[in-house]
Amino acid sequence: MLERVGGIAVLAGLIISVAGSVIENQDLKITGVLILLITATVAGYRFLKFQLTTPSTDFVGICIERKRLSSYYVLSFRTGGEIYSGRASLKMGEGVKIGERVRLKVKGPVILEIDKT
Repeated sequence: MLERVGGIAVLAGLIISVAGSVIENQDLKITGVLILLITATVAGYRFLKFQLTTPSTDFVGICIERKRLSSYYVLSFRTGGEIYSGRASLKMGEGVKIGERVRLKVKGPVILEIDKT
């Protein structure tokens, strides 16, 4: 949901900025640029906060669910007594089959690496 709001803010900033340039209105142009700068600042802050505060972990698990979405896979793994669910890129998700035992490197909800064991 937050990604959509960010995308809408970027698109709105670009449209307002271009419209201000076309009709030669400095206030509209500056407003569009400010929307873009604020969006970039918030996105950068959230990225840095995620990178600094979220540790990466390694574990071994058995794939119990594999769901393909338009731009990524949602994968679930059984790791001992727990179940981990996360997102993997299309390329990584293609290589994993249900019931397969793999070694994972994850950071929050993102699967960084998948190695078959």
